[in-house]
Amino acid sequence: MIKNTTLRYGLVAMIFHWLSALIIIFMFGLGIYMMDLPYGHPYEQTSFNLHQSIGMSFFILWTLRIIWRLINVSPKLDEAITTFKKFEKLSVHVVHTVLYLLMFVMLFSGYLLAITDGSGYSFTFWGWFEVPSFGEFFEQRADLAGLIHEFVSWVLIGLASIHALAALKHHFIDKDDTLKKMLPKKHNQEK
Repeated sequence: MIKNTTLRYGLVAMIFHWLSALIIIFMFGLGIYMMDLPYGHPYEQTSFNLHQSIGMSFFILWTLRIIWRLINVSPKLDEAITTFKKFEKLSVHVVHTVLYLLMFVMLFSGYLLAITDGSGYSFTFWGWFEVPSFGEFFEQRADLAGLIHEFVSWVLIGLASIHALAALKHHFIDKDDTLKKMLPKKHNQEK
């Protein structure tokens, strides 16, 4: 099943979801590693190039994910599950929206960091082509973008962790299908 249904997510949404999760976790770890590198370290430039290229790839993935979400149905919350209290139903929508917004802020602030020089500095995307600067959006952008990028990275990893813990709670404690909707369904378990 490629597309979503009202009962579960399709393969494309699952790939977007799990690939995004892996990228966020990896980039968070790489970001921490990069911040600990002394200036001029042999891996400094390689790490920054990798971080920038993965970030740009994630922007493409994020954009495709938003488009896919807009043109597909979303699985409905199972009304029969009594564990979904009113605040949980609202929090599902709020958390998903905030996660998407945080990802965008993270990506945009990362772009602003990558093009720190308003005179037209660019960065290389996987060595294939240069991603250009579109100008000096505001003064001191590198300082502000750096603060935002770091702050949002911690908020994003924290909220993603809460999101994962909530899914595990639904799976192991509430014993409902919330997590299973985002996992491939085995052929022998098809209904």
